[in-house]
Amino acid sequence: MSLIRDAMADALDNDGCPSAAVQASDDGQSASGIEDDGAGQETITEPFNPDDVDITMQANVISQMLDRIARGYGNNPTGYINLAPEFQRNDGIWTLAKKSQLIESILLGIPLPMFYVAARRSGEWDVVDGIQRLGVLRDFVLGTAYLNSVKNGTAENQLKGKGFKLSGLEFLQQFEEKTFQELPNKQQDDILGCNVQVTIIKAGTPDQVKFNIFRRINTGGMPLTNQEVRHALHQGAATQFLKRLVENKNFSTATDGSVNDARMEGRELLLRVIVHFLLPINNKISKIDIDAEMNKAMRVLNHIGGTPEKSKEPLPAHNTYTLVALEKLIIQGLSRASTLFGNYAFRKAVPQNKRTPINKALFETWTSCLGEIPEKDWQRLIANITSFRRDAWHLLQDPVFLDTVGNKSYLTRSIQHRYACVQNIIDKNL
Repeated sequence: MSLIRDAMADALDNDGCPSAAVQASDDGQSASGIEDDGAGQETITEPFNPDDVDITMQANVISQMLDRIARGYGNNPTGYINLAPEFQRNDGIWTLAKKSQLIESILLGIPLPMFYVAARRSGEWDVVDGIQRLGVLRDFVLGTAYLNSVKNGTAENQLKGKGFKLSGLEFLQQFEEKTFQELPNKQQDDILGCNVQVTIIKAGTPDQVKFNIFRRINTGGMPLTNQEVRHALHQGAATQFLKRLVENKNFSTATDGSVNDARMEGRELLLRVIVHFLLPINNKISKIDIDAEMNKAMRVLNHIGGTPEKSKEPLPAHNTYTLVALEKLIIQGLSRASTLFGNYAFRKAVPQNKRTPINKALFETWTSCLGEIPEKDWQRLIANITSFRRDAWHLLQDPVFLDTVGNKSYLTRSIQHRYACVQNIIDKNL
């Protein structure tokens, strides 16, 4: 049963999704093309109250899960399961053979791993871990034709079960090329009646607590990145906005195509800029918890984008922007950085030296500062581009400044110092 065991060990834990093709950075050290600054490790700067943790485990059968998934395709969905259709891992990752082996595993009586969901106040579940497995079951047992009929308001039951055909089965080869509808009744019942366990983090759990819980339990075959967890927890205007930004040609141009967003590293990079614009820095603390700030920014983006609030916590204090205005500032900053620095933008290396990966602190600082420059001042800066570049490259030789964009980049004093240095160069060359 080697293939089945491999499928369960490698394919099912955390959905075991094989990573998409990745591009190496210029120095070959980072699959994402972004320098690791040591942030986002599993540390909790402000321990949360254990009484705030509101978790329950619930036994379900697959038919119940699928009923809730189908409900989400209707015109007035309530209590549905959201598979986060824009979630990067959702489609096109598993081969037909791997999907079929998941179905075969159920028919062989192999238990499915735990599903993890975040509950909304309105009763819906956002799936954080188990998206691939539920997606396979949806596509096999329900099928696209039936779900389309639900969308159209007709829910034609005769179409149910006309999903993909099983292929590449190892043991139950008598079911090769069969859809769910074509399986014998016993096998249909085995699938629909298969028991699954669901861990539900209740809506009353504070946002940062919820994030840390998912990060702690997320230890399987291919753990979700922190941004993938944020993406699953904050579906709506925030996720759509980041997707639009990372797919904008100015992002690709400014980063010279070197940032791989397969695990949402590009979206996290952009979210750091959004944190700068949306959330005032707290000068009373010595170090910024960047993960906590990015979680807050996702909530604020959903709020200003009109997505209903899921948390019972008060909305974080934030600066006032529309999504349109915010997008303009960020795209403007990216475009201008590309014009000024070329393919060395946001890197600690200077021309004629070997390029280094994108530096997160430099990306955030230059994109923010350049995005805010009025057009008339931008034209003056362009007129002095030679002097500007000389000053900018010189800054990268300053060991104090380099400390502020390295492992000390989230100290409050480091943030203030690097922004002051960058702004000084801009002002000097106006």
